[in-house]
Amino acid sequence: MLFVFRSKFILRFSFQIYFAFFVPNLFCVFRSKFILRRCRLIIFLGNAPFAYLPDIGVLYSIRKRYIFNNKGMIMETSISETATNSPPILALQEVVKHREQGGIAFELQIPEIKLQKGQFVAIVGNSGCGKSTLLDMLALVSRPSRCQHFQYRFSKEDVVETSDIGSLWEKDDEQTLADVRREKLGYVLQTGGLLPFLTVWQNIQLPLKLNGLRDDTYIKELAKRLDIDTLMTKKPQFLSGGQRQRVAVLRALSHHPQIILADEPTAAVDEERAKAIVQDFYALAKDTGTTIIMVTHHKDLVLPLADVIYTFKVEDVSKTLIRSTSERYQ
Repeated sequence: MLFVFRSKFILRFSFQIYFAFFVPNLFCVFRSKFILRRCRLIIFLGNAPFAYLPDIGVLYSIRKRYIFNNKGMIMETSISETATNSPPILALQEVVKHREQGGIAFELQIPEIKLQKGQFVAIVGNSGCGKSTLLDMLALVSRPSRCQHFQYRFSKEDVVETSDIGSLWEKDDEQTLADVRREKLGYVLQTGGLLPFLTVWQNIQLPLKLNGLRDDTYIKELAKRLDIDTLMTKKPQFLSGGQRQRVAVLRALSHHPQIILADEPTAAVDEERAKAIVQDFYALAKDTGTTIIMVTHHKDLVLPLADVIYTFKVEDVSKTLIRSTSERYQ
């Protein structure tokens, strides 16, 4: 068993003892006379190997990840053990989006993307590579120019519901697409996207009302977990940037969606809050089984926690055509 004491910062496992202390942006692990610091660390607690990344406060084990939050305490979450051969919740194959403006054409090519339930997924790239374009297609608000396969596979308990998105676009079935968006997807905007004339509680309840849901027990539990349960009567202008983002995350989760799409949710907050948001996303994905897809410019921010990362290869095909191709980060 692993114990963490904030007062004396003692990590004890089996017969080996590690002493640790927190300094801003620095974490040191001592074992006898050896000091490991400011890098990816490999330490052993008993016979179990752990890797520590001090800049974001994550201690990895083979089976679990121990996440140090900004209060110096520890949060333990289980790594998803989803079988890679199980049917994916999202599958894209040979999906293309083509658009033109001012005589310049941009083409986004998605050779293949397959995501599993409960994964924390990062889409990483520079401005103009097609991150938001991909997210808009996943959110069913932008129609692919062509696609070989585009399918969502939602499951709850023993009920499995498959949505052939490519077929729905071909049929111009806007109503069914809208139903999938409303019921199955949650969206977190870069700036939160909270309605300024509503309180936090009213903002959070919007997805429930749109879906005809009334049970708010789940919302209250998540509000305590995200440390925003005391903000319910406030309006967005009285919240900090980090608080607004946490409210936006809770609103996106309130109606039990199976996929959360987050468009650069860390762009408008400082570094510490950005790390906390990433940690929250990872833990929520594992604890709720929700697949969370986050767009960001910063690979280093998500690299330690993301189950899957997709990047883009951008090339100038000609003077009038730019092509961006998604690829899984190895």
